[in-house]
Amino acid sequence: MKKETLVIFCFAFSLIMSCEIQAKKEVALSQNLLGSEFSPEFIKYYNRGLAFIRSEDYLEAVEAFKQAIEIDPSREEAYDALGNIYLTDLAQTAEAVEAFQCVIQLAPNHARAHQMLGIAYFRQNAYQKAIQALRRAIELDPTNLNNEYHPYYDLGMVYLRQNRLDDAIQLFEQAIQLNQDHIRAYYNLGTAYIRSGNVEKGVEQIKKYETLKPYANRVSQIETSIQRTPKNPELWYQLGLVHLQYEKFELAIKSLEKSIELNPNNREVYNTLAACYMRLNHFKKMQYACEAAVRLAPNEANGHNNLGMSYSLQGKHTEAMNSFLTAIQLDAENPRFHQNLGKVYERLGDVEKAAREFKTVQQLQARPENKGKMRGKAGNQRTSTQ
Repeated sequence: MKKETLVIFCFAFSLIMSCEIQAKKEVALSQNLLGSEFSPEFIKYYNRGLAFIRSEDYLEAVEAFKQAIEIDPSREEAYDALGNIYLTDLAQTAEAVEAFQCVIQLAPNHARAHQMLGIAYFRQNAYQKAIQALRRAIELDPTNLNNEYHPYYDLGMVYLRQNRLDDAIQLFEQAIQLNQDHIRAYYNLGTAYIRSGNVEKGVEQIKKYETLKPYANRVSQIETSIQRTPKNPELWYQLGLVHLQYEKFELAIKSLEKSIELNPNNREVYNTLAACYMRLNHFKKMQYACEAAVRLAPNEANGHNNLGMSYSLQGKHTEAMNSFLTAIQLDAENPRFHQNLGKVYERLGDVEKAAREFKTVQQLQARPENKGKMRGKAGNQRTSTQ
């Protein structure tokens, strides 16, 4: 009974996240309705429905979307939004099925509507209908990397409920192949392996789930806050830091770029962005980020050190030397800056100056106040690239 409850919980969580992703898409859609073939009245009620969703007034949202449908019943967008509210927020599964069927009637190749219809059927224990809908969703959208909660996972959950363990295992593995951070897929893959008798492999997958769980929970918390205040640059910065901490560099870059878009005057964001680019070996982009940080804080020694690192990694040793010298002018007591300058002198062939810098490093490191400085600020990678 406990296992069954956990399976249902994980499936329900996937459903919630799928609908959150759709909500983001609908907000973007509402911004693009003007200038299209949509009537102004349809747009008014559709956007009113979205506003009610944001204020969590779901019954009023339903009425607004119904008004939009009355005005123009040929558009699938309002049916789609209506289906999401019925399924996720009001637990009215029959109504959700009807709404998604309308979407599919109007747009037969609407992959996500087939996916959500499959989830609705699953909640009605209509497993064969769920399988049919989810298979169609996969057929229409087999490798969409933008869909974080792919129908492979949903179909795997249906098969797991039916105890079709081999099928479930295959689908969970496909979901993980598309999204290496899909923690629920790891958990349920482990469950399927254990129930099929392969306990060792099952425990291995459960351990992966446990490893990813803190990361996923933290990301979910911040993303929930971002949904409430999407124009808060600090939240996007914090999300970037979490991604960086778990070495999800591409995701970190996207979040940090959004933070910069909202507030281009935070040098720490540029420094963190530079660290991400460095880990991906994008040294020219790293240089641009460091240059922006230096422009914002020309008297901050660490920014010049980071810029020197970006030059050094590109083989621009003279430019690197000048940046490290500037960093030392601003903070002569930091052994890390002298270490970097010494390495550049070595590459430039000036052995005497290199030896002098390395001797300075030893002298500075011997001081108690400089313990740990070779690893950056308390060893924190987020504000220093070296």
